[in-house]
Amino acid sequence: MKLVGEKQLMRFEYDFEKDGGAVGVIVLKPAAGNLPEGCRILNAYAIASERLEGGPATVTFGINGDTDKYIADSYAELGGDPFMARQDDLDFLADANDVPVMEIAGAPLTGGKVELYLEVLS
Repeated sequence: MKLVGEKQLMRFEYDFEKDGGAVGVIVLKPAAGNLPEGCRILNAYAIASERLEGGPATVTFGINGDTDKYIADSYAELGGDPFMARQDDLDFLADANDVPVMEIAGAPLTGGKVELYLEVLS
């Protein structure tokens, strides 16, 4: 994806029903969804379109090598109502090797669907 100087939302997801229960660092799909090199990450939004099940766990969102770069522990928000954890006012430049990930620690999660939206600017 080539960005052209405007804000855009990039979407990544993990569906426990399709992809299985998990603990550890998970590459969010699409797996080929590396961030465009040099884009600026402005905001990150994590939404559980289906409530997370299992745990209690620690759930963070970031990139490979820095798993809480975007959103720190959000299990309480993603397992509750209205199922959203939000981190504003980010200001990171993406590297060509940056891959969005979710890290689950403490106990496996067995159900739910998580979407990570990154607001980016080229």
